[in-house]
Amino acid sequence: LQQYINTNCINIKTLKKQLNAHEAEKLWNEIDHQVLGAVIASMENKADLNKKYVSVYLTILRWSENQKKYNNGKTNSNSSENRFADLEQQLERTLQGTKFDI
Repeated sequence: LQQYINTNCINIKTLKKQLNAHEAEKLWNEIDHQVLGAVIASMENKADLNKKYVSVYLTILRWSENQKKYNNGKTNSNSSENRFADLEQQLERTLQGTKFDI
């Protein structure tokens, strides 16, 4: 996850407190990968991200909770399920074989 952000997320990389290995592993294990992909894409597209937010970990955590609440409020949305499938696949390819040191 850290490698993906460092390689592909120019806007997220500007936040003051970046992910450490332990935080990345917790996010990867605790958050649905589609939600994680949607949150990362939303963060990357937020123009004033580095003005309002400091921590990548806390921002992803909070935004993923909001995303879950939003998704629970919707009926059946097939497009939201497929919307971030490519990002999820890219994240998983990037993380394949990656070991997290704790």
